[in-house]
Amino acid sequence: MITISEIMMPIVRDVRTKDERDKLHEDMGELEAALFRSNFETFEKVLSARLPERTALLMRDICARSEFKNNLGALRTFLHDIKNTLDTFLLLKLTLAFKPSEEMINRLHEWTQQNLGSGVILDIGHDTSILGGVKIIFNGRYKEMTLVQMITDTMVKEKTTIMGMIR
Repeated sequence: MITISEIMMPIVRDVRTKDERDKLHEDMGELEAALFRSNFETFEKVLSARLPERTALLMRDICARSEFKNNLGALRTFLHDIKNTLDTFLLLKLTLAFKPSEEMINRLHEWTQQNLGSGVILDIGHDTSILGGVKIIFNGRYKEMTLVQMITDTMVKEKTTIMGMIR
């Protein structure tokens, strides 16, 4: 399980997927670059233009904290730390027979948070050839629970019976 600082948790808590992690990582990089380029005004412009409203509000609250107010160096370090934390997130790779809805992604994310803890995000792909079920890869372990695999297993196990029925 990954340990995420209390101050950082509101920013990264809602990251559900690999794509969302990559986008937030990119946005934090843009904010960090804005601080190096000039001043807090440029930072605010990037914050407003690039980040979702909720994340921008959270970042403004963090910037207003005493340890970051008028301390661009501390803020740069914080943004860099967010990017480093995002890089440590573990991927739960799921291959489904269909493209999941937002509701399903939310439910899968809730399940991962409850059962695997913070710092686990979804990498969801889809492959119609599996017909139904899921292929799962997590922490170097692979599990296939697909309709195609179940049919294949049944065909192998019941080969003699099936051949007898065909003849």
